Amino acid sequence: MIGNYVYPDHNSSEHVMVCAQDFENTEYLEPIPLDESWFKKFGFNSQSRYYEFEYAKGFIIAGYLNNYWLVDLYNEDGYREQIKIEHVHALQNVYKSLTGNKLEIQG
Repeated sequence: MIGNYVYPDHNSSEHVMVCAQDFENTEYLEPIPLDESWFKKFGFNSQSRYYEFEYAKGFIIAGYLNNYWLVDLYNEDGYREQIKIEHVHALQNVYKSLTGNKLEIQG
């Protein structure tokens, strides 16, 4: 998705934001593994063993389990959906779907 963070190539450790021109040559783009540093960058609140983020219609809770992040999505009615997320762009896409806004690095 345009606006997602990725590595520009297989050897990079610096992330970039995907723009429309990147779709002409996606073979070089690499997904970024999701780790605790990204939850902090995105402004999630750190709890003892998980991260949480509130939005207008619910909240997200993420905890690390067996080499991936297990993410619980709750809406205002208490409905819960649980998904497995391994990469930064997947978290950004879920956030965008829930809130209608981009998940961006907090200043």
